[in-house]
Amino acid sequence: MTEKTQYIAIIGGNKQGLGLLPTLLQDKRIKISCIVDPNPNAMLFKVEEMGYKLADQHGIYITDDLNVLKTIPRLDFIINCLEDPTINNFLRQPEFVNVEKLSPLSVRLLWSLRTTGATAVESEMDQVSLLTSMREIVDAVKLTADRRELLSVILTLAIESTRAERGSLMLVNEDDGTLRVEVARGMDNEVVRKIRLPIGEGISGKVAESGKPLLISGKASEKEFKHVRERSDVKSAICVPLIAESHVIGVVNVNSSESLHAFTEADLNFLASLANLAAEVIYRSEELDKMKGTDAKFNLWKNINTIMSSRDSMEKMLNNICGVMADFLGGVTSFIYLYNDDDTSLVLKASTVKGIAGVGSYVLHGGEGIEGWVADNRKKVVLVDREIVVGSSKMYMALPMLTEGRFIGVLSVEVVSQNEDVSYLEPILNELTTFLAEHIYRRKLHEESILRSNRILAVDETGLELLSISDPNKFYHIVSATMAAIIGAEGSTIRTRYEGGNRFKLRGAYNLDDNKIREYFLPIEKETLQEVIGTKAPVCKEIPKDESSYIKSILSHPLMMDGNIVAGIVTLFNKSSEDTIFASNFSMVDMEVLKRFVVYIEKGMAMLVSKDVKQMEYEFLTTREFLEKRTSEEISRGKRHGKRFLLLTIRIPGLSILSKYEGERIVQDVLDFVRGRIRDFDVVAKLDEERMAILFLESDEKALRVLEDIIKSVGTDNIFSKLCLDKEGEFGYGYAIFPEDGSTFEDLLEKTLRRTNIQITKDENRLV
Repeated sequence: MTEKTQYIAIIGGNKQGLGLLPTLLQDKRIKISCIVDPNPNAMLFKVEEMGYKLADQHGIYITDDLNVLKTIPRLDFIINCLEDPTINNFLRQPEFVNVEKLSPLSVRLLWSLRTTGATAVESEMDQVSLLTSMREIVDAVKLTADRRELLSVILTLAIESTRAERGSLMLVNEDDGTLRVEVARGMDNEVVRKIRLPIGEGISGKVAESGKPLLISGKASEKEFKHVRERSDVKSAICVPLIAESHVIGVVNVNSSESLHAFTEADLNFLASLANLAAEVIYRSEELDKMKGTDAKFNLWKNINTIMSSRDSMEKMLNNICGVMADFLGGVTSFIYLYNDDDTSLVLKASTVKGIAGVGSYVLHGGEGIEGWVADNRKKVVLVDREIVVGSSKMYMALPMLTEGRFIGVLSVEVVSQNEDVSYLEPILNELTTFLAEHIYRRKLHEESILRSNRILAVDETGLELLSISDPNKFYHIVSATMAAIIGAEGSTIRTRYEGGNRFKLRGAYNLDDNKIREYFLPIEKETLQEVIGTKAPVCKEIPKDESSYIKSILSHPLMMDGNIVAGIVTLFNKSSEDTIFASNFSMVDMEVLKRFVVYIEKGMAMLVSKDVKQMEYEFLTTREFLEKRTSEEISRGKRHGKRFLLLTIRIPGLSILSKYEGERIVQDVLDFVRGRIRDFDVVAKLDEERMAILFLESDEKALRVLEDIIKSVGTDNIFSKLCLDKEGEFGYGYAIFPEDGSTFEDLLEKTLRRTNIQITKDENRLV
């Protein structure tokens, strides 16, 4: 019966490709349909030097267009002689799914068998010739980079050289020590995928255990080979070990169900010799892959180490690592989650997905999703889906990052590969995860240490300044502003208990001048205050989105006086960071820093309480320097957010004289009057002996109504008439609005000094 013709296309008219022509053109069972080369004219010139007229003599189409391969009616083999990733991707298209792809090495191995003994090895001379040919090829030719192709060629040689019907090549898996089918012919793919054969079980396990080849005629004995898995219709079988460096690395099985075909001792000896050579080939290819892998991993570790040693932020550093991983592993999608010890959550810090920062803060809690399960159980999850027909596989891995007994986070990787076997990535990613965990942990410790030291230093410097302040208003304003700045909060408040009561008055605030922010914050603050008062302990909590769309987190601490009395409470909201525009949760380090700050606040409050009450009330006025600093801060905030505010100055005649000669009671009455008509978060400063300034943090109608109220009182209240020592005096005021009246403190202050004067007498008032 005439053997059918097989059609071949060659890609690459280089030395390797043209070197195959003498062998292929002699084989009458094949037809070379096409040769594709980037420079066909140069290739034809070389071919003519070899004595061939390809188009005229052999009807071979020559082209530089790869797409021509899609138009050929029938192709059995494509021999790819060019190491070009673009061509490899081209050959993965659906049109080539059923076409076998071969490397030059595979062709030389297969055709050495064909030219030696047609479809079988029929004599000892043929066997020697084939093995010699293989030895020369293996020694002379660079081993293929495609491991599966190499194993497939070895199995093909074993089956065709013994005229077997079916066969398989199994290798020992290093993880569990079982035999697994790597390539097979004549076996169901689903069965192949599931086989895990312990050493010592079945024919293959027995051969792997003993290292000795076996020839079996008839059905294998269950007594001799426990758990026999061979088919019942097998009439004859050979199993030979693959031995490299004195170790069994696998076995080759061939079998036949034809009753007239039985394997001989000659077949057994030949296949054993072939297996010895095949084992060497496999071992050498694995060593080559390991060398390449070791070199590549060394470069990967080196690049990651360089990134980790940079001064970039943690998030930028981790995103750079994701990019390096994608390059090394061939474009995988990866995610890095870091573990938050404070609330036992996983926070997404980096990914190869572009624009991931746009989704905001992505947080997983224990048990949420696969990554959450990994965080709870500290165990990896590996999911692999292979589609043998289309030659591709998908893999998902979630690996816990552990070092020194500590859980650092989760590395999540998704792979879609045209290679059927992506399991080789697992050990690489395992090692990479350990490497990352060690570096990230050291980096976190270093950053936390520096951050803690810098914050404690800032707290100590600020605390010493607080202890030197005798002005209560200035004291509480500095506390609220510096507390938020040092800990890194969007805003803060400090409240103190009214004397003899259970109510708490707002004494200082930072970033609460916006109505919207107050609407979000104040209800949550009130609830938190009740919790702090009840427990007399600090509170740190995350605020669910359904409770507030703006306030993300709260950190609050009691201020204790006279032993066990809550004399005040400090509260911060929304932990802010330079790494992200979204608020996050406060940490244990934040709590530690706040506790140290509270020590200074409590000492400062005790010193203020010890002073005379009248003096304390009088000193609610802050200084011109503090007013200038606070105004400059509001100017910066106003430029960023489009905010407006108002600065008012008032001249009170006789203030300096009264404070010296008439006693402080009258002065106190005047100041109480002013204080009663402003808000707690407005800033009041003493400019000189007779002038004060009020910074209204909003320029709305309410601020102007306060000003109008003060002006009207000049005519209706006898307090100001008390200032007229000589029966008459002059009350002056002026105001400026940012940004209409100026963009600096000096500009605004100058505008307010262009004041309006009101003449005051003990009998009447008149506007001048």
